[in-house]
Amino acid sequence: MNDHIELRLLTNMHAGRNYMNIISSDVLVFVSVGSPGTLSELAHAIQMKKPSLIIRGTEKLQAYVEELTADTVEFIDTLERLSERLNKLLAT
Repeated sequence: MNDHIELRLLTNMHAGRNYMNIISSDVLVFVSVGSPGTLSELAHAIQMKKPSLIIRGTEKLQAYVEELTADTVEFIDTLERLSERLNKLLAT
């Protein structure tokens, strides 16, 4: 398990854990969004209006998210910018 996680949720729910991951998070960071599981987590985050940062997202994904007018999702291009935005979101 990741040492940076404050609260570990052991769900044994397979894909159902995606929903639990989103509702238990204050801010989400998505890397690449290359699998259906990660995409479903992003969909839940958009539905729940959770602040979400995506790094290494494709142009196709960005166009789709913009079409949804998901204003809680931000595409990030560098790790420095990701760190800056994440710190700002967590400070509020």
